Amino acid sequence: ENSLEKVALVGLGNLGSRHLQGLVHCQRPLEISLLDPSEAAVNVAVERWGEAGGNDSPHRIADGTADRYDIAIIATTADHRAKAIASLIDNASVAQWLVEKPLAQSLADLDAIEASIQQKAWVNLVRRAIPWHQEIAADIRAVAGPKQVVIKGGAWGLAGNALHFSDMVRWWTGSELENVETSGLDGGWHESKRPGYSEVFGTLDLTYADGSTLRLISDPELGPHSIRVETQDGSFRVEEKQGVLTRPEGTTLDGRMAFQSELTGGVVGAILDQGTCALPTLPEIAALERTLLPAMIAHREAHGGPVGRLDVT
Repeated sequence: ENSLEKVALVGLGNLGSRHLQGLVHCQRPLEISLLDPSEAAVNVAVERWGEAGGNDSPHRIADGTADRYDIAIIATTADHRAKAIASLIDNASVAQWLVEKPLAQSLADLDAIEASIQQKAWVNLVRRAIPWHQEIAADIRAVAGPKQVVIKGGAWGLAGNALHFSDMVRWWTGSELENVETSGLDGGWHESKRPGYSEVFGTLDLTYADGSTLRLISDPELGPHSIRVETQDGSFRVEEKQGVLTRPEGTTLDGRMAFQSELTGGVVGAILDQGTCALPTLPEIAALERTLLPAMIAHREAHGGPVGRLDVT
């Protein structure tokens, strides 16, 4: 009984329940506390746990809460993230953290999260944990010099995914984001696929310290997004939907975007075993959001959005 490592899973919406399914595959025996005000959400998550084989695994769902956790997974929506973290810290000690992204919708919430979490913490920017993307990164990193990256497609969620892709370019280049240009974005923000959150079409231009650039283009007329990377060796193309990387010389690497339910067990296992994992750290991503958020908030505010907050998750 005492050998079970204690996990707090906070937020059991769709993503939280996929994290729970992923924990079924963790190599370390776990006792998992499910923390969500919605009993219905907890019930759906427990059902999905069973579907994934959780009831026959070495893990167990805790009856209540604990006063200390080996790791906490924060899978709430971004608007509730800072409060959820503060509330957990009020009630328990947490050794390590895995936090969903974006970390926050406002700079005030970002400050609060950074002040709250003094332990080791990682942010769930999943491409870094996906084996196929790890191979792509190795290929692109092998080419010296800045990269010019263009991600172009239809309604793929430019605002919601900007953090994912801006971190992907950090990963490929080892260089920090320096400038965010929002003048190419459309004025009309619209409701995203998730009610209560917003999205935008148009073009967002990001510049990095080493001269690399990232251009995000969302145009309702286009199909699935594709990623094009111009390097001094020629251009790489990544079609995430089809699962194909095409290299400058024409060779390809097939792979796929793994599901969250396939990733969480390995990430949590690595953190518990080695005290680290493939994901970026919270301070790294907080720094990235400090550059990205103000520009996006200013554009959203200027076009009728909430004051001081970016309503994406």
